[in-house]
Amino acid sequence: KQEDGKRDSLDRHDFIAACLARLQPAGWAALNLLGRNPDFPARRAQLERIAGERLHGLPASPSGNVIALLGDAPFPPQEALTAAAEALQQGTGLDLGPTLARLTRS
Repeated sequence: KQEDGKRDSLDRHDFIAACLARLQPAGWAALNLLGRNPDFPARRAQLERIAGERLHGLPASPSGNVIALLGDAPFPPQEALTAAAEALQQGTGLDLGPTLARLTRS
């Protein structure tokens, strides 16, 4: 929904709760948050209240984006993530190396 040129926030309680309710047992939801937004700390705290231990986050990218991962499944091991990233790069040219490096440091 859009009013006055502003989009509804995807990190609202009802949206996050709906995402969590619809996740399959091994499913994950990913949200791209704007870490440089002045209200980011409050939004992050709200996500933590809603999702609890189901919330996993990557450190902010140089551009300020923060990826929040929501899910119950165990986080994949580093080796599996690296193999998947390499396969994706071979198939698409997308280099996820910097993202994996940030994930390893988190």
